[in-house]
Amino acid sequence: MSQPQRVQSQTDSQSQPQPLQIPPAELLAEYSAWTVQAPMVRYSKLPFRELCGGYNTHITYTPMMLSTEFSRSEYARASDFSTSSSERGVFELRRRRTAGWHDEAFEKHSQLTRGALIAQFAASEPVPFMQSAELIAPYVDAIDLNTGCPTSWAYAEGIGGALLRRPETVRDIIRTTHDRLGSSLPVTVKIRIDQDEKRTEQLIRNAVAAGVSLVGIHGRYRTQASTSPVNLDGVRLAQSFSDVPTISNGDAWSLDESLRIRDVTGCNGVMSARGILSNPAMFAGYNETPMECVDKFINLAIAYGLPFPLFHRHLAYMLESRMSKSQRLSWHTLHSIPGALDWIHEQPL
Repeated sequence: MSQPQRVQSQTDSQSQPQPLQIPPAELLAEYSAWTVQAPMVRYSKLPFRELCGGYNTHITYTPMMLSTEFSRSEYARASDFSTSSSERGVFELRRRRTAGWHDEAFEKHSQLTRGALIAQFAASEPVPFMQSAELIAPYVDAIDLNTGCPTSWAYAEGIGGALLRRPETVRDIIRTTHDRLGSSLPVTVKIRIDQDEKRTEQLIRNAVAAGVSLVGIHGRYRTQASTSPVNLDGVRLAQSFSDVPTISNGDAWSLDESLRIRDVTGCNGVMSARGILSNPAMFAGYNETPMECVDKFINLAIAYGLPFPLFHRHLAYMLESRMSKSQRLSWHTLHSIPGALDWIHEQPL
């Protein structure tokens, strides 16, 4: 089987000092890293991940990929995943004197540390997930099992949110990959909370017992839309069931709000999806996407060959707060990257 694609970044360099490479769970538990870009279907591809990494995002996720297709199809691997040696951010992080973010006592000196990349897969059986892990292992820092995708098609296929009430299946998928790859590729899991807290507890404890190193917790039920308020108390309760580091997911729209979420939930990290899609610089403290960030995205998207529909949608999210109603209508009439670039140059944004 052919391997996933690694593309060469224009910024790749052998002359830079080599940063520490730390697994995601250790970054969250032992270092001052805590900011996370969520996995997003279609949107969290290479140019966007690299952009976020340049704005203080310590951990990034690929889009959710289907393990059955990825493990058996060269075409799926080529279309679903690519990476570069420069996509992860590099940060000056300090190590905690004791593990856990609640202890804010850090060592005096910071260390040059590379951010982490997690590949997320949806699976209903252990073997395709394990095979996908073996194929992608040289290119990522962990592999994540999605048990929270709420869409009806995922539920019908027995993946994503369908696994929330199948803790034995989750255990078997994680254990098979953990036993095969050991510490060479950590396994993580992303869940949604359940209305029955005992089900959430069983799911998390099964996953941790099977060898998972990190738990992402979305504070909504499978049946709730993203417009429903996030249940931070539910996230806090869920994280109390975990013996490994946790990430809170839901309604992180700014740096200040993310810090509040971390305080309320007690999680080690905070993950943003819609917030960081609208403002990839949010974890660097920007209240809206700066135009320099827009320019960087354009350069990355063109360099990596991002298809126009994704290029167009990303910029629509980033520029939405700057656009008038008439500008938004005009933006949606564009059909090419040159046309979009001309439009941005001509508009007062």
